Amino acid sequence: AAESARLEAELKTTLANLDFTAIAFAGGEAIATYRVVTEDPRAGGQRVEAGGMIVEDGSGWQVDPTASALLARLPDMRYTVLSKVAGLPDGGAVAAGPGLVIERDSASAPWRFSSQPLPEAQNVSALAAYRDQSGTLRAVVSIDLDPYMNPNHILAPGQGAFAGDLAPPTVPGQPPPYLSADPLPNTGYVLKEVASGWSDMEHMALESSSQSDMPVRPDPVLALLVSPSGGSGLAVGGQTDDTTGSPPEPNFFETAAAMRFGAGDSSAGADAPAPISTPRGQATFAVGGAAACEQACAEFAEDGLAPDALLAHALQMANQIAGSTGGLRGFLYTGDRLLAKSTSLGGEAFQRELTRYATLLGSGSPLPVRASASPNDIAPSGGLGSFLATLEPFVPGAGKAYYSFVSEGSSGSPVKVIVLDYSGEALGPTQQAWLSEQLKAAREGNTPAIVMGNASLGFALPEAIGFNPRPVQAEDAAEVAKILVEGEASAYLFDYPGVNVQTKIRYGARHIPAYGTGTLGYASPPGGAQTDSLGSSGFLLLEVDTAAREPGTSNVAPVNARVEPNIGELALAATDGTLLHRSQVGLFEGLARVPPSGRAVSLTASGRVIMLGPQPYEPIPFDCQGPDCADQVPTDYTFSSSKPDVGGFVAHEPASANPRQVELGPNELPLPDPHSGLFCAYNEGTTVVTITTGGLSYSEPITVQGGSVERPCGTVPLKNPPPKAESVSSGLSIPNSAPLAPTPVTPQIQSLVPPPPPPLPARPPAQRHAHRPSTLPPVPLAPPLLFPLLFLPPLPAPNLARPIPPSGTAPVSQQVGIAEEERERQGATEVSHHMVAYRHPQEGPMPTWPLALIPLAVAAAIALRRGGGSPEPVFAHKPARHVGSPRRPW
Repeated sequence: AAESARLEAELKTTLANLDFTAIAFAGGEAIATYRVVTEDPRAGGQRVEAGGMIVEDGSGWQVDPTASALLARLPDMRYTVLSKVAGLPDGGAVAAGPGLVIERDSASAPWRFSSQPLPEAQNVSALAAYRDQSGTLRAVVSIDLDPYMNPNHILAPGQGAFAGDLAPPTVPGQPPPYLSADPLPNTGYVLKEVASGWSDMEHMALESSSQSDMPVRPDPVLALLVSPSGGSGLAVGGQTDDTTGSPPEPNFFETAAAMRFGAGDSSAGADAPAPISTPRGQATFAVGGAAACEQACAEFAEDGLAPDALLAHALQMANQIAGSTGGLRGFLYTGDRLLAKSTSLGGEAFQRELTRYATLLGSGSPLPVRASASPNDIAPSGGLGSFLATLEPFVPGAGKAYYSFVSEGSSGSPVKVIVLDYSGEALGPTQQAWLSEQLKAAREGNTPAIVMGNASLGFALPEAIGFNPRPVQAEDAAEVAKILVEGEASAYLFDYPGVNVQTKIRYGARHIPAYGTGTLGYASPPGGAQTDSLGSSGFLLLEVDTAAREPGTSNVAPVNARVEPNIGELALAATDGTLLHRSQVGLFEGLARVPPSGRAVSLTASGRVIMLGPQPYEPIPFDCQGPDCADQVPTDYTFSSSKPDVGGFVAHEPASANPRQVELGPNELPLPDPHSGLFCAYNEGTTVVTITTGGLSYSEPITVQGGSVERPCGTVPLKNPPPKAESVSSGLSIPNSAPLAPTPVTPQIQSLVPPPPPPLPARPPAQRHAHRPSTLPPVPLAPPLLFPLLFLPPLPAPNLARPIPPSGTAPVSQQVGIAEEERERQGATEVSHHMVAYRHPQEGPMPTWPLALIPLAVAAAIALRRGGGSPEPVFAHKPARHVGSPRRPW
């Protein structure tokens, strides 16, 4: 009895102050876990977070006695916090909190501790229960390793992720304090309980703050759905914060993921491979750069560092393009491998970096790969200038890091590729003379030439983007520009860390194009209020039109470039949903996620962690605005609709900050644009919208409902209109007008169709719309009548389906329902009145006083009909006012 009284008092106190953390159902019982701020007498009355469990089996909520007794055995109340609970239909259940897992085998069994604790778990992100082959109840748990996310990480009011639990005091008369919501978990690594302890299901390297190049971070698992046997399951989650748990950087680090483990269908998702085309008859090269680590990183080859993962994926994509189209000649890498000068490395450490670099560039692919030297590639011993001189077969000819080769390919004419050694501050006289000779030989051989070097020849963006470093500037930029222009090079390629840009190299009145790229590493996002981002993770597809030269006039071939996003997953976000109304604008965004990889971090003097990149998603589309946008290289992506007459993608108004503002052409119609995420719904029907980019495509069906034609989209002619609806007859059926039976047994109802009205008084012919004359002849009514015969106005004609007014492109003959009544200047509602009479045999004659109201109704109807004509049509792109009707046009 004393124990029951204590538990009842504990429950009353708890229910008034606790924070529920989870609820689950196990057999016929509901289980809820909670967290509560209390004073710990064992800690001198210090306020701590404690926890517990209440259950409900049909007799009301009560504290679970066995769970309460088990938690009371812990040495500190802070260890009793329970964050998650999960149950099985047979009554088995598990609950977990920071460093703690408790289990019960059935609804009648007592709670017990798991065989192995989880001391490294600062909190629990997700939890599930299962039974192994022996029938023992066990747990699958997703743990959060961030100490900041521990509920007892409360140093003082206002500090810690759960500081909202410490409500500030209030004075009488003030409202209760606002309590913030619990934060989302920061990490979620999945562990499975087995007979020998806990098994790491993801086998992912845990993060370390001792290096700036972070290993790959798996998406935190925030919810689990596990089979009763534990053999398979689904997990959903995503990144919700940065790697340290401190307040998040801008939201570009948020992600979403759905994962599967164990037996079952291993479907890779809804995205599908899509071939990347290369133009026929042209020489196409893949060009990438800046897959560089922040420090020596060869020892972390298996940790999924971003430079390693992104460079390997780009080379894989390039080989797929070469295999599918046969038009890709090779992969040109503009450098770097290390952002810091390697002279600080010892000889053995430098050799490890060199070996790792060669492994990444090789990757066992048949596609030729060529690399250029950079100032950060200087060997510790000096010597010949760059370790790339020994990178066979990527740099033909040992002993020097500048070289050339002729790319034959299977389409187009040969192209000469000249690679410069910019490991120093300038080429020097010897290399400049060699460059002039190479261009002269190419010109004499009628072979167009492109030149690649790590340094920029004087170009830099007007504004720096994020934390990306500026490109290396060549000290001999003017001399080299003169050689390139006079030597009729077709283009110059260089390394620009973190961005993809296009510019021109000028000498005198002539110029050649130049392209900078460097987004295969830590491309950081825009900083502050910047609205332009040229740092999409990807590589360039450089197309040399060898056949477009003027023989005997110039050896310069036209060169074009586009960015191919370096992504591993693709989806489509329908911001406004997949059910649209006619003429409505819908916004779509591509969810293009880069391959799983780590990120780089940097610590400021104040200890703040700055994420250097890369971004987990590429912005598609990105409406670039700002001074840097003039130098952007277009990104290769398209939005398409399977039925353009139902809906299609249109251009965004460039002068508007509203993402849904449609750009109209000279004819006031939307301009089609496959690079815009704006979708115009034109006609009722279903279409499939598709985004294609980065060698992947993703499709989603969109349904357009009927509606009126409005701005800004209007409508277009339907290619396959639905069957034409039958016209509505304007005739009215004539009711039986036979005399009423003298002694009816049941009540009789009779519809009266009155004769035509007398002629109206003459009035000036100012009426714009003539009424449709009645086609019904007068019907004589035989006696007995219920009331004297009166002249009543004719019934209005039934509402007929009216055609939609044209959009300005072509006539449209679809019919619109009665619900689409539209008026511009007249708001009166058209109403049809049907008059009936009723008489019961046992009652007396109808009183005569209501008959006096009939002439008044007749006069009111005549005045209403004289007040205005038929409603005017509302044309496309002309907003309609619906006076007196709260309904939408559709």
